[in-house]
Amino acid sequence: MRKSHVESVTTETVVLDSIVCDLCHSEAPGGRWGSQAFYDVNEAAVGYREGIFMADDGGFVGMEGRIDLCPACFKFTLLPFLEAQGCAVEGRRVPAWNAEEPIAW
Repeated sequence: MRKSHVESVTTETVVLDSIVCDLCHSEAPGGRWGSQAFYDVNEAAVGYREGIFMADDGGFVGMEGRIDLCPACFKFTLLPFLEAQGCAVEGRRVPAWNAEEPIAW
């Protein structure tokens, strides 16, 4: 025989309201630049992490930083700046089944 009861459980969930480009300050409601279609992806971020992963629990200890960019600032501001500094910017198609074909930004 099974005995059961009903419990009311309250949980909190973090919901992304928007992303703001750190360069031009444009805002993407719901974190979606341009299209609002559920499966569309159009995002850019520059990140940095320094620290260690803890072997026992898989957690990260250290510091990290992130710069959120709209796709236009990534393509037309950040990439040209990096190329002017001598950085070889490469793109690739995903999935990598056609990885040999270069991407023109």
